Amino acid sequence: MQEQAEKNLEEVEGDYPGLHLVSCKDGIAVYCGRLVFTASYEGHGLVDDAFDVELELPIGGFGVVPVAREIGGRIPREPAYHINDDGTMCLGAPLEVRRKFMRDRSLRGLINLQVVPFLYGYCIKQDKDYWPFGELAHGSQGIVQYYQKIFGVKSVLSIIEFLKILVEDNYRGHLPCPCGSERRLRNCHGQQIMEMKDIQSRENYFSDFVACVRQHVNSGEGIPRRVMTKRLRVFWMRMGQEKTLFYRFFKK
Repeated sequence: MQEQAEKNLEEVEGDYPGLHLVSCKDGIAVYCGRLVFTASYEGHGLVDDAFDVELELPIGGFGVVPVAREIGGRIPREPAYHINDDGTMCLGAPLEVRRKFMRDRSLRGLINLQVVPFLYGYCIKQDKDYWPFGELAHGSQGIVQYYQKIFGVKSVLSIIEFLKILVEDNYRGHLPCPCGSERRLRNCHGQQIMEMKDIQSRENYFSDFVACVRQHVNSGEGIPRRVMTKRLRVFWMRMGQEKTLFYRFFKK
């Protein structure tokens, strides 16, 4: 893995010479240094800037996502600037971060597809007071917004039912699609669901499922009993969630 970590660095030295390899252990390569970049996007303006960063890149294994931090103190550690409580950059919805990382697992891919766009967005936000790529809300609301976009639905309940399929790993193409189109799942969102199964684990989808359930219930809506299956109940308990919380969500 050390060899792969060094190779990743060699591939970006021409474009990002300020980075260096700090460590490589437990399947994670850590790179630090000055990231100098020039970027523009659809008329939002040209940014030529540099940030001190720390990047954690998974090497070889699957299931772990890359992590990026701005360590020079330029970006306030506040939700408004999409910095998480642990100081990491919020590079996007968890599923989208994994999707991009699966597309390109190299250090170059992490920088070009995720880190530079984040830093570019921050610079535009500072200069023009808006995020050029749009922005999701924080927490559960942001997760709901993300799935509304990728599934093309407004109903949070529809999202919950899509995620239930992924959590249970119980795809049944002959059943009606949760989107409400009155088409069979296999003829509607079926292919998308099958592709999503390989992007992240059932446990990761479960976290998104719970977030969407919370958002739905907090809006005053109930959850139909058809969602509360034995398979889901077993998975819920295995994930260490409170039994009382489960029945509070699904009491209607």
